[in-house]
Amino acid sequence: MNSLPHFFLYFLYQLIRQKLEQYYLGHVILKAIKLILAAWKEFNLDHAYIYGASLAYYTIISLPAALNLLFTWLTTFFDEAQVKEDMIEEIALITGDVVALELETMINSLTALQINPTISTTISIGTLIFTSTLSFHTLKIALNKFWKVPNRKQKFKQLIIDRLVAFSMLLVVGVLFIVLIFVDSAISFLSDFIREWMTTKTVDFIYAVRQLVTILISSVLFTSIYKFIPDVKIKWKDAFIGAIVTTILFQFGQYGIRYYLTHIQANSSWGAGSPIIVVMAWTFYSVQVMFYGAEFTYVYSEEYGKGIESTINHGNE
Repeated sequence: MNSLPHFFLYFLYQLIRQKLEQYYLGHVILKAIKLILAAWKEFNLDHAYIYGASLAYYTIISLPAALNLLFTWLTTFFDEAQVKEDMIEEIALITGDVVALELETMINSLTALQINPTISTTISIGTLIFTSTLSFHTLKIALNKFWKVPNRKQKFKQLIIDRLVAFSMLLVVGVLFIVLIFVDSAISFLSDFIREWMTTKTVDFIYAVRQLVTILISSVLFTSIYKFIPDVKIKWKDAFIGAIVTTILFQFGQYGIRYYLTHIQANSSWGAGSPIIVVMAWTFYSVQVMFYGAEFTYVYSEEYGKGIESTINHGNE
């Protein structure tokens, strides 16, 4: 079924190679194209999209609890309206305006319920523990498969460790998001303070700084995922290069997904279901990018890096 696209890509690669082989820069470009195609082949052979669908589903389930917990915690220290505004701005930087607006609707719905904060926090924490461990387990299984790690029977001790690591990773993501909010608040405060002296170039520079901070934190997050979650030994350099590629794809892909989501939203007949559909589409896309980045990391490490070594031997299966 996939033979025709593969043949077309192979033909296109051979055509480009003939034109570029005579130049030094051409060799670099050819290596990049070779890695991209090899990663795409691995992505299809490993059926990464199936794992991506599962992980996206668990992420969607955990989203209301995560937003509620983060919003409740931040509003104990800061003004509720300001917290909501900063959260939506940061979400928009990462996901785009369409998804951010839908998540704002979700936050408004959660706050309108007027549940006792203690009960709400307890339910959110319980939900996050459950869904984060499912997400972590799915992510670990997927990365192990992509990186050719043999299966093993999981002992109870390892199960507990994995659950603790899963919740710790969730806390790290939460802390990174809070850092984004604080940085954005500081930049916004400085912008308001010196707005009358600011030029258009200064405004553009401040926006670029915000984008750069978002990209940097995304790269750190992807590097940590590739380095610590699978049962492998991988060099920091290889994991970081894979994370950079993933972040670049993620950032460039946002334009396409934003256009798509804006289009389907404008022509939507889903009514009340529209917010969750939009968020699901963005989440599914984001997970696919992360998994393609994992396949790229594997191909790069095996071809040009130090290789990926499994920490599970066949005796432990």
